[in-house]
Amino acid sequence: MIARLLISAAVLAVALAAVIGGSAGASSRQFISAGLGMGLALAAILLGYSMNRWAFGKSPRVFMAVLVGGMLGRLVLIALILVWVARSQHIPLLTFFVSLSISYITFQSMEALTIHRGLKRGKI
Repeated sequence: MIARLLISAAVLAVALAAVIGGSAGASSRQFISAGLGMGLALAAILLGYSMNRWAFGKSPRVFMAVLVGGMLGRLVLIALILVWVARSQHIPLLTFFVSLSISYITFQSMEALTIHRGLKRGKI
């Protein structure tokens, strides 16, 4: 799972760099902004995936508490970081939000697919 995430992160980074670099007036701040958005998405997904992997061996009640609590915790953490970025960082916000959104959706889909495959195979 982690290897797949890192490979997809590299592919997304190259794609975003190509899009940003191809746009008129691209600056290094846009690349930094896209990298921060992607890094936040990757960190959130790795945190959630590790919590879910830990919870699979526990009781259904503990698993659901970790699953729901982890989702809510990640949403609150991302929201707080978004507010901080919007207020105090001087980076292009559109680039940050787009890269965060695309990366998070991609990584979340990979996490769900990996967990689903693991459940079907009995490995998780």
